[in-house]
Amino acid sequence: MLKAYCNQTDNVWYCVVLNDKGEVEACQFSLKSREDAFKTATKNIPKKQEAQLSKAIPDNVKSLFRVLVDIFKGKTPREEVKISLEGLPQFSREVLKMTIKIPKGFVSTYGIIAKAIGKPKASRAVGNFMAKNPFPLLVPCHRVVKSNLSLGNYRNGVTVKKMLLEKEGVKIYKKGKEYFVDKSHIYNF
Repeated sequence: MLKAYCNQTDNVWYCVVLNDKGEVEACQFSLKSREDAFKTATKNIPKKQEAQLSKAIPDNVKSLFRVLVDIFKGKTPREEVKISLEGLPQFSREVLKMTIKIPKGFVSTYGIIAKAIGKPKASRAVGNFMAKNPFPLLVPCHRVVKSNLSLGNYRNGVTVKKMLLEKEGVKIYKKGKEYFVDKSHIYNF
């Protein structure tokens, strides 16, 4: 059974789910509630295992929460986090590994990622997987935008995606009802 932990910092609920090796199986954050963070994190567990919510938070998990909080605040975390890719299809693993490479202050597109993993016609599949990313913040899916450089969708809303990108130094402008990234922030692999 997996262990899940939830913690709140600055009105944001964070949830991490760990396997018995101490690797992150899934994580999530929510501006709504602890229950929302837990429900969404456990829904995204690749192996569909059950996770038990633990009340006591060990020190190693406290450091994971600090990493998530730092990323949410636009800071570069000082610690590396081990995530478990076991149980994910090869395509998903490739998308995650490529997304991790997008540096802070930059964005890439679904199409650029698809080309980078050798599947240039799979941009829609990349977008669909990003919507189910089991590791938001740790695998920065907020740094992936549409080919027209509009922000696209985000589980916690476009406003949160915009805020995360701006905290990382990405210039965003509004045109009509949509937000767009300045092309100077595009990252190509």
